Amino acid sequence: MEVPAFILSLVLLALLLAAPSQSVPKSYFYRYGEDAGDSPLPDEDEVSSPEIGLRVPVVFFGRIYQSIFVNSNGFVSFVTEIPNFFNVQFPLEYPVIAPFYSDVDTRSSGTIWYRETSDPGTMTRSKDELQQHFSSAADFTPTGAFIVTWDKVGPYNQRSDRVNTYQLVLITDGEETYILLHYADGGIQWLLGDGKNPSLPDARGQAGLMSGDGRHFVLKGSGTDQVRSLDKWSNSGNSGVWMYRVGQLSLSENAQEPDIGVDSAVGEDTMQSCAVGGSLCHSDAVCVDYTPGFCCKCGDNYLGNGINCIPKGEPIRVTGRVIGNLNGIKLEELDLHSYVLTKEGRSYTAISRVPSQIGYDLQSITAIGTGIAWLFASPVNNVKNGFHNTGGKFNRTVEVDFPQTGHRVEVQQQFQGLDVFNYVQVKTQITGSIPTISVGSEIEMDAFNEEYTRVKPGQLRARSGRVFRLKGQTIDTPFTVETTIDFDECEWKNLDDGDLETLRLKVSGNIFIQYDATEEIVRYALSAKLAPLEEIDPCVEGRQECGENSQCVVDGDTFRCVCERGYEEVYDATLNKGICLDLNECSTSRDNCHTHAICKNTPGSFICSCKPDFTGDGVNCERVGTCGGIPCDPNAVCELHLNEPQCICRPGFVGDGLICTKGTEISLVDQPRTCVDYDICSPYADCVYDDTVRSFQCVCLPGYNGDGQTCQPSESCKTARNCSPYGVCTKVENEYRCECLPGFTGDGYVCEGEDLRTPYNPEDPEHPYKLGEPQEPYQPLDPQDPYQPLEPQDPYQPLEPQDPYQPLEPQDPYQPLEPQDPYQRPEPIDPYQPSDHQDPYQQPRPQDPYQPQDPYQPQDPYQPLRPYQPQEPEEPYHPDQPQQPWQPEIIEPECLSGACWCPLGYTLNLEFNQCELKGAVISSEGDEKLEVPEPYCGAAKCTCPKGFEYDPTRHTCKLQVAESHSDGDLLAQPLPGCFMGKCSCPWGYFYDYSQHACLANSTSGYNYNIQGGGSEQTVSCHDVNRCHPNAQCTYNSYTQQYSCQCNAGYGGDGYHCSKLDVSCDHVDICHIHAHCVFDDQTLQHVCVCSTGYEGDGIVCTPQDECSSVVDCNINAQCLYDSSSQRYKCVCNAGYEGDGHICTTSGEASCNIVNNCDVNANCIYDTYALSYRCQCHDGYEGDGLFCSPAQVGCNVLQNCGENAVCSYNIEARGYRCKCQEGYEGDGFFCKPTRSCQLDPSLCHPQAVCVSDSQSSFGFSCRCQEGFTGDGHHCLEAVNHEKDILLFNQGLAVLRMPVNPRGGRSYIIHFEAFMTAVGADIDCLAGRFYWTDVRSSSIRSSKYDGTQRQPTVIQGNIGFPEDVAVDWISKNVYWTDSANDVVSVASIRDGKQRTIIKEGLVNPRGIAVHPGLGLLFWSDWNRLSPKIESSGLDGSDRQVIVSEDISLPNSLVVDYETDTLCWADAGTHKIECVSVRGGGRRVVSSGPLYPFGLTILGQNFFYTDWNDTKIHTVNRYSGVESASRAPPPGGSGKLYGIAAVPASCPPVSNFCALDDGGCPSSHLCLPNGNGGRTCACTDLALQDEGSRCSDFSY
Repeated sequence: MEVPAFILSLVLLALLLAAPSQSVPKSYFYRYGEDAGDSPLPDEDEVSSPEIGLRVPVVFFGRIYQSIFVNSNGFVSFVTEIPNFFNVQFPLEYPVIAPFYSDVDTRSSGTIWYRETSDPGTMTRSKDELQQHFSSAADFTPTGAFIVTWDKVGPYNQRSDRVNTYQLVLITDGEETYILLHYADGGIQWLLGDGKNPSLPDARGQAGLMSGDGRHFVLKGSGTDQVRSLDKWSNSGNSGVWMYRVGQLSLSENAQEPDIGVDSAVGEDTMQSCAVGGSLCHSDAVCVDYTPGFCCKCGDNYLGNGINCIPKGEPIRVTGRVIGNLNGIKLEELDLHSYVLTKEGRSYTAISRVPSQIGYDLQSITAIGTGIAWLFASPVNNVKNGFHNTGGKFNRTVEVDFPQTGHRVEVQQQFQGLDVFNYVQVKTQITGSIPTISVGSEIEMDAFNEEYTRVKPGQLRARSGRVFRLKGQTIDTPFTVETTIDFDECEWKNLDDGDLETLRLKVSGNIFIQYDATEEIVRYALSAKLAPLEEIDPCVEGRQECGENSQCVVDGDTFRCVCERGYEEVYDATLNKGICLDLNECSTSRDNCHTHAICKNTPGSFICSCKPDFTGDGVNCERVGTCGGIPCDPNAVCELHLNEPQCICRPGFVGDGLICTKGTEISLVDQPRTCVDYDICSPYADCVYDDTVRSFQCVCLPGYNGDGQTCQPSESCKTARNCSPYGVCTKVENEYRCECLPGFTGDGYVCEGEDLRTPYNPEDPEHPYKLGEPQEPYQPLDPQDPYQPLEPQDPYQPLEPQDPYQPLEPQDPYQPLEPQDPYQRPEPIDPYQPSDHQDPYQQPRPQDPYQPQDPYQPQDPYQPLRPYQPQEPEEPYHPDQPQQPWQPEIIEPECLSGACWCPLGYTLNLEFNQCELKGAVISSEGDEKLEVPEPYCGAAKCTCPKGFEYDPTRHTCKLQVAESHSDGDLLAQPLPGCFMGKCSCPWGYFYDYSQHACLANSTSGYNYNIQGGGSEQTVSCHDVNRCHPNAQCTYNSYTQQYSCQCNAGYGGDGYHCSKLDVSCDHVDICHIHAHCVFDDQTLQHVCVCSTGYEGDGIVCTPQDECSSVVDCNINAQCLYDSSSQRYKCVCNAGYEGDGHICTTSGEASCNIVNNCDVNANCIYDTYALSYRCQCHDGYEGDGLFCSPAQVGCNVLQNCGENAVCSYNIEARGYRCKCQEGYEGDGFFCKPTRSCQLDPSLCHPQAVCVSDSQSSFGFSCRCQEGFTGDGHHCLEAVNHEKDILLFNQGLAVLRMPVNPRGGRSYIIHFEAFMTAVGADIDCLAGRFYWTDVRSSSIRSSKYDGTQRQPTVIQGNIGFPEDVAVDWISKNVYWTDSANDVVSVASIRDGKQRTIIKEGLVNPRGIAVHPGLGLLFWSDWNRLSPKIESSGLDGSDRQVIVSEDISLPNSLVVDYETDTLCWADAGTHKIECVSVRGGGRRVVSSGPLYPFGLTILGQNFFYTDWNDTKIHTVNRYSGVESASRAPPPGGSGKLYGIAAVPASCPPVSNFCALDDGGCPSSHLCLPNGNGGRTCACTDLALQDEGSRCSDFSY
């Protein structure tokens, strides 16, 4: 009956295509259901189909798949089944197609159908549809289709009130694949389920395609409330129908949309009324029609802009990342979290992982939190707050200026609206500098207001002035805040009462600001209201006064005219006011163009465009890759992947792309490229073998950072001087980087060009280097070894020793006999060939690596003179006394690219290769160092002889550059302006590359005294500022041009300014902080700055008393004093003095000076009405010093079982003592006889059994269902058993030991987690794991519930592995960042570092609580080992040090008291006695074992060679079949732990009452039958603490 169905489907298709665009009915779907031959998924929650083999393969993002899985939660997957719903935001890490990813539950409603078909009707229909929409399908003939239909499926948990219906159709011919997504009319009725995690709501439904290699494509509205409109939208012209080409895609391509008939597709540009565009509105909003257009409006009980709506009064979260550079400290991916009580208008914002160097300073930037406060401010009188206007989607720019200190910071925030969890997402970037706040200080801020003025549709601006001060201080630091907010405003709506032009944000005085140094978190808490102005809007009239390109902004009770974005205010002297002119962002470095982009200024803005050979948007530019010259196999294609050419075999062929052979394996796979086969490493990287991944990797050389394929110097080129000989170090975006010179290409560190000039080479005396003449590049004689010039006729071999430039010593670094000669530059076309063919992968590093940054510097006798070091003159210089004739100093030239040049005022003498002062005669010997004259200092000022000027910073005379020229030689040459490797000169000058200088143009009649050389060749100083240092570039509104004007006290044309001959005794030209004095040297009156000020007397600025807290006393701050207008040292509260010397004031008590003992508190004495120190309970002393109080057992009644309380003469008090027949410390007593002789020694719930480990041959053992040491037994809680728990990066997973013992699933998933170490607390039924990403240790129940952090504070770096002493309630871990082993209490988090020395890379860790022993492994590559100690760190010893390589996880076998480990270097699992003997090999089968655990008769281990759980018999070493983990993790498997039926029958002295240790100490078993009461790290670090360890 296929023919009638076929005809019916064609008729239906024709009718639908001819009809106007509307949502498709279910009848449009491809046939599905039982009648169509479909198979159903079971009606369960979280279920997948078995692997379905495909008759016709599917090509998906360039990969061929022979099978597929159907998953209940709205998607199909390749590679593996994924039955669980992962509550995460797209993209997933697996290749999947998700028509509607959500938590589907078909137990109450719906069915999921699927089938593969090749029936003619389906093939014909799909072919016709695709050819009408894709030009690529013109010759496409499908041979198979895979159809999945989710019919009326409900959400979790067994809900059926709303259902979804949608369909996926995969169409393929085995070589190309298309997909169709169908959404029935009204087919998306629910977006999320009830949620399985009470602390995190379900993500809203998402739709998209994921390749598995990082590429992904999401449908419009995915993850938003508007995703319910997928049935109303389309990319094909037919509402509810979406089409994509997903098969033969190159590595740089993404899913392809239709390219035919797309004009009729439903898009936003066609939505001009509610009838069509209402689907854009939120489900809790209404659509309002205007003439023309429409707008969305949230319902009365909701808040938002109609696109995003949230319930009024409900709390909301804001999350995001913070990056930037502040005070020279780079901020990298800091986390921002904010919790907002919308009903109260109060927001709590926290920025975590803030470096301590900047944490206290960041307290002053409350502008970060103010944006969130504005967004959710409590509205007054029905005004609309920020979220009402923006829906949480807007850009915010804040400029914060500190006028007294000169600091300035810019905050740029991009609020991205609501994410899939209904959280507001924000990206924040902070750049600039802020005042320094001393360590440990907190600031406070008063209430403030900000007036937000709507300057134009979609833009708000505000300006406010505020102050902050240190807590307890009275000195204010003022700052101004200017804010601009840009958002998409509905262009059709009319302003109503709630849309006033200006609204006032009122932030109340309960502002909380804090930096928590321990947690590295900056916190801001603000309460805000948004209200209308209480007075008439000042901008109602103020707008009339604001000129062109300016906007009126309310500022308090007045207004300010501020320039529009892209314009700057310039003072117009003619109009006597400021005007707004275009800001040239390109010339003022205010653009964000990429280094390889060209910036073009436009009115009010700028345009970035990538340079030739680069591609991108101008903000990001990448070099264009090319497949030219790549020798791919004829059955392969060359494609660009990450801008790198790569050969990939065609379908049906396999290989590396260079050689492809016919095969049936998967092809078109992203072949791994190693540096052994391809030259992909940076010139500053080596290709080395990485045993962790078992392949060769590019690794940057020391001094460079990067991924190996791209390496950048760790140190700035300004200090490292590591640019190429054909590059220069330039400042770009506040950092120095190398750029190639014109005519050369490269990254600045390596530059190449066609006409490379040979650097200056002194080897050939018969052919001396002539400046300006091109030289032949070095050509090696032996192409097999271009670095070994073997023949004496090598042009680089010095021939004559008498050559004045011939180095005499063979060790001279410029002797070109060795391969390390820095001037034997390798040709780019002839790469380095290692001489050792036995090891072709390890490039030998030369002893003296090529250093391209140093041009040739001739050696002795032509050693460059050291800079002049001024000496204190013994007597003043007297010009009237006879002096020795001054001889100019010999200057060495600077050379680059074979060209040498001299400083201004000097010329290059080629004969002697030295710089000579113009007109001076230099001795041919050149070996006498000639001094410059010393300055003469009179009563007021210092002067120098003619031709020199005084340098006050060095107290020396320096050569004076003349301001005029003569005889056609322009002595006052301007400096060239260089940017990105290109240098230019002012008009009238040309740039000479050989001298790196601006030389005068020889054009006849050129007037060098006129800027630009003549009236027809002028350039505005606004574009290129050539004004004199004592002049300013100002704007003249009359001429409408910029011009240079000399400063006050100077005269000239602005390009040449000289001090006016005006005496301060006639005209008061001195600064207010200067005075006029008579100078006995110049015999005239001059201005001299007053004490505490510096300058030339005409301009004086205060000299700061301090620049940071290091200049002040330890109990003082460096603060700005507004009265003296400078920074000065101020003693802290409770101290008195001048800031340099601070002493405790008489009334200072412990609340100010924290001098209490660590075991004491500072309390307020209500009788004495003052603070004092008081010891904790259990301690005695005056509070300044406290020691444990020795309270007798007659009072405490704390003796253990089988002990009595008696008077001890030595202790002079009552102490506990074990009874006769027992031994111990009185708290814990063990019998001294066998339980075989006296069964009553055992606990009633224990039995006496044979025990070879016991000295009596017998021991007490708790019965099943109880746990303890046999003398003390407690009822064991019945937990789950026989399960495996293990880590896989982002996920923690579990599976039963028996494959048929239950289901496997994820118990915890976190996007930014890297879970590594694993262990269990068998008594409490909890799993513990380490997270190296957040530097924490966490735990949960075996099923993932009751998750909580265990160790999150303290000095924890990278916790590698974890071990739990479930008896003492302590957790131990190895820390590879700090190279220590530490312990913390599970109960209260007290920490102690117990192993500090002798560790290089600690890895695995295990404990034996019964014996009180601790074990750990050290990955020391030079000396790997396994060590042991007591659980208190005592009695440390090495137990394994031979035949060991990379010991990973450790595990204790309690039945045999042996320690076992997995070694990734020897590829073995081995065991040894806990005391170090009886070593044996269990298995030699593992390839790269990582995690190891034991249960019953088997070891279980993870292996980095695959992602499977392996099982090996602990006795025979026979390995069973490995098992794949449940999907959901990412990458390699890490630590693993097994859950036994019951805890091992062991106990120790810390089991009860913390072993009698005080609450301030940790109870740690010592491995010798006792325990140590150990002080915490905090107590030991406190110099005032008297805490000490004591053992029992």
